[in-house]
Amino acid sequence: MPASRRHDGNEGLPVYKLHGSIDWMFAHRCEQFSKLDLLFDKDNANRSNPCSGHVEDDCRLWRCRTRDQLREWVSGRDPQSIPEGAIPRTVGIAGLGAYKQLYQIPGLGCVWTRAMRAIHKADRIVVVGFSMSDFDAMAQLQFAEIARARQVEGRPLKVTVVDPYANDLRRQRFQRVFRTVEFIVSPHEKVNWSDY
Repeated sequence: MPASRRHDGNEGLPVYKLHGSIDWMFAHRCEQFSKLDLLFDKDNANRSNPCSGHVEDDCRLWRCRTRDQLREWVSGRDPQSIPEGAIPRTVGIAGLGAYKQLYQIPGLGCVWTRAMRAIHKADRIVVVGFSMSDFDAMAQLQFAEIARARQVEGRPLKVTVVDPYANDLRRQRFQRVFRTVEFIVSPHEKVNWSDY
């Protein structure tokens, strides 16, 4: 299963976690975890030194299989920051500003590339847990370019945003990028996903 999506067979919805996930862990490639799922490992045939200093070369991305593993993994941690000396092991979630940048999570480059391709092909996208913050200017540009291209092709992108806190400012951010947007002002747990 690629790090970017969760999709079993031909059923269900692909899910792209553009800023990573709290149940993701990246650790130095010398560490093995038999009870975790390996999500991303970059095969670099030119690597001569096991410690290049680059996270994507030196580390692998893993995912907790159970809630108990997740509880133990994040207990007492600030998932948005990298504690001093945390490598070879830390939470695989990125943030904004002074927090962990996207490039510090191995495999997130692939996640974004696959997500942009999927958005270009999708019948509809549903956005959950993404506020379209002003800090995400690059993401806004990428999304807006895809929406514009699809409009030109006569395939306007259908966008639904699930956000229980969708105030006027958040609505404007999404409308600025995607133009026409349906908002569901409700927690995602209460959405009837069979409608999608």
